[in-house]
Amino acid sequence: MSKGKFFGFLFFLISVMLLSLSPVSAQDQAITNGIQWLRDSQSPDGYWGEETEPLPVLLLRTTNVTNTLHCLNSTDTTYQNAIGWIETQDVKDTRFLSRKIEALVNTGSDTSDSVSLLVSYQNNDGGWGGYKDYGSRPFDTTLALRALQVANYSDNLIIEEAILYLLSQQNADGGWELTKDYESSIYLTSLALLVLENHRETYNLYSQLYNGAWWLGNQQNQDGGFGKDGSTVWETALAYQALISSQLSGVSSQLVNALGYIESSQTEDGSLNGNAYETALALRALKDSGPDLTVSSEDLSFSPMVPIEGETVTITAVVRNRGGTSVENVKVVVRGQGSVVGEEIISMIEVGGEEMVSFDWVAEKGTSEFEVVVDPEGLIEERDEDNNSVYFFLTTGTRPDLTLATEDITFDPATPQVGDPEMIISANIYNRGESEANDFVVQMNINGQPLIDFDIATLLGGRWIRFR
Repeated sequence: MSKGKFFGFLFFLISVMLLSLSPVSAQDQAITNGIQWLRDSQSPDGYWGEETEPLPVLLLRTTNVTNTLHCLNSTDTTYQNAIGWIETQDVKDTRFLSRKIEALVNTGSDTSDSVSLLVSYQNNDGGWGGYKDYGSRPFDTTLALRALQVANYSDNLIIEEAILYLLSQQNADGGWELTKDYESSIYLTSLALLVLENHRETYNLYSQLYNGAWWLGNQQNQDGGFGKDGSTVWETALAYQALISSQLSGVSSQLVNALGYIESSQTEDGSLNGNAYETALALRALKDSGPDLTVSSEDLSFSPMVPIEGETVTITAVVRNRGGTSVENVKVVVRGQGSVVGEEIISMIEVGGEEMVSFDWVAEKGTSEFEVVVDPEGLIEERDEDNNSVYFFLTTGTRPDLTLATEDITFDPATPQVGDPEMIISANIYNRGESEANDFVVQMNINGQPLIDFDIATLLGGRWIRFR
């Protein structure tokens, strides 16, 4: 091969490689820059901060950074050094014991002794104070509950009592107070919402979470950030995450503005205000800023519920966007019996929004397995790719079978006499089929003459109805 042809081929090969690379989003680059700054700013001993700073400050900063690095799958030497430093810190108070548990659980370390100590601090009212037998506070309780969640603590009674305590401390405006001034705190309300979201369905917390998220959303400042005395990165980052997880509709513009505030606060060196704590929280918010498309069994419906062979069934699915970014051109596919039943493109799903898609299928005999898949080719980069599909089964039923036998008819009195003032005739009509019978008439005749008609809208399969 000549030199000219070789270099021409090399140029072509490099061009193809460059074209095949996926574009790096602004959020991805911001996260990369932030991680690099965290690496560069770590102390030789593994913590973030100055040696002269109080231990609680160093612990707050370092545990938050390690949790963020773990969340971002950046568990290199920087992360390991930080974990090594955290392991050597002997902490006994609720707040930092909780943070230590959370950081170490992510590494697979045995935290059973620390968890047992934390549980022993729980008060009779279900809450936690700073230490054992200290008065309960919402802040300490929130951190303790979060640590137990991360540690997969299995005593539901302990968890339930903690949740009930937190709910009892929710202010009338929907928020939670950090101090005893009865004024709701953006910081604590965000933390409480993030923790309680994990128990939304189990304990039916829909109204409490809605009220908290509504109050939180109304605290946004004109610059898009959050903060009582002016916007701060750390409060904005936590509020942003809480609003995303709250599933509150109509917050798209608020999330966009909050994200804009966070992004504009990042400096050229990759940090947020040169502060490791703020940088860590901001990076986690940036990670959550992408779309998160979901579909679950609760989002499916069928009409009719029990189809008959050959009948057209409408399969309806609700696709939700639980992320922080609106998404366009969302492909949804239904697969069944080894083939594609149907597919549809949703033009856009807003932040916190949902869209409905429907597919028709002609029922086949027996039980059929289906799968609904959102973004089947994985073209949309999401923060969670494991909630994009759901399986379900449909069983074809037999046709309705309405029956009436002699033994299903009764008379009162059983042996009527001429001159009796009245006789009550009762009849039980059964649907012995598997499918519902709709819009039929039951007619009662005497000596061949119609006496009365009963119009029946629906009788489900396997059910019966009584007339008199």
